[in-house]
Amino acid sequence: MTGSLKSVKSPAKSTLAIPWKKLRKVTGYQVQFCAKSNFKKGTIERKFKQKVTKTKVRPVKSKKKYYVRMRPYTKSGSKTYYGKWSKVKSVKIK
Repeated sequence: MTGSLKSVKSPAKSTLAIPWKKLRKVTGYQVQFCAKSNFKKGTIERKFKQKVTKTKVRPVKSKKKYYVRMRPYTKSGSKTYYGKWSKVKSVKIK
């Protein structure tokens, strides 16, 4: 399973909008965004249930470029299995 981001946008000042495609047979999605393309430092991570297909993040720093990626996950008992990361998308914040 691989995550699939739609177009990441900055609809308003200091706001980041992240939509993704809904997948079947997953428990949820893990979304990461960061000001660095390597996601090594300052990465913010959020998890969402399977029915959720978009989120807005605010406040983020204006005039700065952010990188976003996501992946699906499934839970079986006490174990969590992660899919592959989506392609990284970037957006400059208004």
